[in-house]
Amino acid sequence: MTELVLAAPDLVAYASARGRDVRAHAAVDALARQDRRRAWAGGLGSLVVLVSCAACVLATALLTADAGLTGPLVGVLLLAPVGLVDVLDAVAEAERLRPRVQAARRRLVALEGGSDPMPAPLDGTRRPDGFALDLQDVTLGWDADLVEHLTVHVPEGARVVVTGPSGSGKSTLAATLSRLVAARSGTVRLGGVDLLDLDREQVRAVVGWMQQDTVLFDTTVRENLRVADPRADDATLWRALGRVRLADTVASWPDGLDTVLGEDGSRVSGGERQRLGLARMLLAGHRVLVLDEPTEHLDGETARALLDDVDALAPEHTVVVVSHAPEVVARYPQRVDLRPSPVRRPRVVR
Repeated sequence: MTELVLAAPDLVAYASARGRDVRAHAAVDALARQDRRRAWAGGLGSLVVLVSCAACVLATALLTADAGLTGPLVGVLLLAPVGLVDVLDAVAEAERLRPRVQAARRRLVALEGGSDPMPAPLDGTRRPDGFALDLQDVTLGWDADLVEHLTVHVPEGARVVVTGPSGSGKSTLAATLSRLVAARSGTVRLGGVDLLDLDREQVRAVVGWMQQDTVLFDTTVRENLRVADPRADDATLWRALGRVRLADTVASWPDGLDTVLGEDGSRVSGGERQRLGLARMLLAGHRVLVLDEPTEHLDGETARALLDDVDALAPEHTVVVVSHAPEVVARYPQRVDLRPSPVRRPRVVR
């Protein structure tokens, strides 16, 4: 139902909404039937417990009638089955939930049995010396080779653009630099240390990846920024907003840092969304900023202003911009061109 509501504007725009309400109601009816079956099962279990306890009380009364027991002792014997009703009812409820729990367990076991795309570091004692990036004869991909024979050096504080057609591996390269996926072959170094010798937290403390659609939560500006640094005070948040030229905008909002951004950041513009994402990266202390299509969906003026602010972060930060837009590519002195993998030749690095 959530997906249907979120997708409703697109379904209407493409004239695909007809009949969706019928299927939605059918799904609701199916869920209602399941709930009724579970309610009947729960009620039946409670009925069995109550009838069993009533039978125990009756049997106890009959057995103790001529036993010559004192009143208090008879009362205890009669009330004992009544005291077990809640306990036994909980057991019945647990049995009713057993199929759902077992199904959840099977799913968890399947997840535990999956392979880890990023193995544990070979040498967990090493630390990167700086934040330069070096890729030597690297092959990248998920289930198959996507980028082959890539060799490039990105010094500290450099500004680099990674470009290429859709499907050429730009986002895969960003994921590899963030240690979300391992290189299929070759060596990727951060600060002179192989990524395989660093754990994930070490890498991601240095390398931050802002993807195409920055995730914003339906809460305040303050809490959205504190995703990166939960301990940041307001002064720190304002400094981060100032570095991405968003402080004046947020200050002009009636609630300032307490402004609620709406579901998926629906109350801010595309440029504001990207700047909030960039401020979050700065708060996290990343020294390498990997920005995946940061100007996508932005008008020309807003895109240029955003990139001006991004460029100003160097040389304190290394900036790696992933983009296929010619006007973005033309800004950067170092360029990495990616091409689809079926053409097996070394990638051009300038």
